[in-house]
Amino acid sequence: MTLVESKAINSVRFVCIIFLVLLHTQVLHLVNPNIVGAMTKIQNFLSIPFLSILFLLSGYLFFYKEGTGIQQNWIRDTWVKKLKKRVKTLLVPYLLWCSIALIYNRFVKHVAFPTDFIDFIRQFWDAADGGHPIGKAVWYIKSLIIFSLFAPLYYFIVKRLKHFILLILLALPSFRIAIDFPYFNIYLLLGAYLAIMGFSFKELTEKLNYKLCLAAYIGIKIVRMYVEIPDICIYFDLILCFAGLFGCFMKHNIPPVLAASSSFIYFVHPYVTGVRNIYIKYVDQVNVIQCSFVWIASATTVFIFCLVLFLLLKHYTPKVVRILTGDRV
Repeated sequence: MTLVESKAINSVRFVCIIFLVLLHTQVLHLVNPNIVGAMTKIQNFLSIPFLSILFLLSGYLFFYKEGTGIQQNWIRDTWVKKLKKRVKTLLVPYLLWCSIALIYNRFVKHVAFPTDFIDFIRQFWDAADGGHPIGKAVWYIKSLIIFSLFAPLYYFIVKRLKHFILLILLALPSFRIAIDFPYFNIYLLLGAYLAIMGFSFKELTEKLNYKLCLAAYIGIKIVRMYVEIPDICIYFDLILCFAGLFGCFMKHNIPPVLAASSSFIYFVHPYVTGVRNIYIKYVDQVNVIQCSFVWIASATTVFIFCLVLFLLLKHYTPKVVRILTGDRV
């Protein structure tokens, strides 16, 4: 992978994190019920399939350059090495941020520590409905950990079925598998398929005009506001949005110092989204424009706070930041 491609991927991740913060600072539960419909339309328009893109990238990068032929010793030669690496990049941050969540709940939310050992352990894996761990954002990391463990299954299925995987992918949206379901993810499978079959993001974007892709994506979003589109069309959204963003960042990168903050912002932002509860008190909660301003202002505040904190910690305690983010700086 060239340096330009690597920077483009990091830039796409950074943009995805921005939209993640936008989602997590939404104010629908704080506004008057009469404007929830209008606010929802605005929120849906100002969004991208960021989780789908992040999972796609994770699946792709795990299997990048595996080649098209079956490697008989793949588990021994490749998978074990990747697992060892992910202890540092996934497992350590996962355990640390779950522990931070436990401490936060105890001393900020005044929630007592689990007294039962089994219940304590469950906090790190299945603390809430839906199989989410206690860490506010680490359910995504949990999915990647499980994916890493089951990677040989993905590898040999794609190797055996090859392009038949596309038919499976086309059928899967009809099952409405939640994106936060930890044991299987459509977009991780798609990313794995693209990498194992030797597809290149660079070649894809070179064949597509990124400006047209972004324009088409926005056009589809406008249509979605008035027309219900079949579930299978999620792939069109994903392809157009990703091709547009990746193609754009192949030519215009986000500064590396900003792109490097993605993981840190991802882990930290849930702890400061409460700022929206303060801002909403100073506006008319029946006014769509004012409530939308609170939403954007809250997201901006959270983003800037996390970014400044990242830059300060990276400057004064770089080793701490590397540990907390799995060395993704």
